[in-house]
Amino acid sequence: MKKSILGFLAIAVVVIAALFIVSQVRQRAQKPLTEVSFADLQKTIDQSKTPVFVMLTAPNCQNCAQLESMLAHSAAKFAGKMTFVKVDVSKDARLSQKIPADKLPVFTIVDPELGQVTPFITGVPPSQQSLDASLQKVIDAIARVKDQLKNAPANPAAPAAPAQPDGK
Repeated sequence: MKKSILGFLAIAVVVIAALFIVSQVRQRAQKPLTEVSFADLQKTIDQSKTPVFVMLTAPNCQNCAQLESMLAHSAAKFAGKMTFVKVDVSKDARLSQKIPADKLPVFTIVDPELGQVTPFITGVPPSQQSLDASLQKVIDAIARVKDQLKNAPANPAAPAAPAQPDGK
């Protein structure tokens, strides 16, 4: 009798844990982009362990909503490999003056160690497949660069000094 009760409790704990995990995954997929202020963006990048996809957006931007929908899928696919954040330019007077709403969305990818690794890009990618393929290429390129930097000699040989004329 005690074994069957313990078995039931163990199964109940596993089911509850599974339901919790599923709810967390759904929550993450529904809101792929964490909103950060422009003032907090650098801190967010510095604290990230992965490259950061930064999207500049505004509430009246229809293309932003379309891209955000695509990013929900990408965020799930690249979980643990890339962090996705958005900055509402309408909340920062300097940004809203520099970036007109018709140019949104604007996005870039920044690595905490390497800095900005893509130029600023405007618009929405043509398809989910092309967005994911581009993100994978960037992730792979960042990994290659970091490997090269890690394997580079610590103190490369100093270039030889130019030959000095004899003065004769």
